[in-house]
Amino acid sequence: MVESVAFAIVGSAITNSRHQKHVALIYRAENSNMMLLHLGWHRKLYHEKWKGLYHWSEFGGVDRELQETFADWAVIVAEADPGVPIPYSLIFRQGRHFDSKGNFIPEKDGSGLTCATFLLALFSDFDLPLLDVSSWPRSRPGDFTWMRKILKALRDQIGERLPAWDWIEQVRRRHTLKRFRPEEVFATAALFSGEPLDFTVVEPAGAAVSLVIPA
Repeated sequence: MVESVAFAIVGSAITNSRHQKHVALIYRAENSNMMLLHLGWHRKLYHEKWKGLYHWSEFGGVDRELQETFADWAVIVAEADPGVPIPYSLIFRQGRHFDSKGNFIPEKDGSGLTCATFLLALFSDFDLPLLDVSSWPRSRPGDFTWMRKILKALRDQIGERLPAWDWIEQVRRRHTLKRFRPEEVFATAALFSGEPLDFTVVEPAGAAVSLVIPA
């Protein structure tokens, strides 16, 4: 890799589903190895050496010095207090998700992150929003099927790991939520040059990624 920041994507080899992809951040901070940072599931943030097993796309449209500063921010989040785990949730709230020490900021609104919105939150909290989220539509074909699958899996987390009201809030709001697909967020790495990207630009690029990346 030439750049300091990139996105990585993989299909069923990780997700165990032909219809689900997983997206992650690759970064290189000063005097460090290339690292992979990603939200794998509920309360499971992974930080490991990049082994080149995913497909990747670099942020060539972002100034190299800015990339290096962002990589420092990624380190802060990766090494934050593990006692403040990141919940997996269909609800992607507006506003900040991480404090200055990289800890997730919990809110009693059922919100959290997915593998894709984790990356969006990293960038928006760095004051470099990748997407114009207001341009994203709700209830696209396939979204509700995906949400129902996620809610079924999250139901098994109810208890000490997931408050029941948190899950209920996601169920209650499921028809009003927007889904930011992993392949769409992955495509932003090649498209982004400093201004938030519109849905009409990103959606076809995400569809193209789905066609060329093996299931």
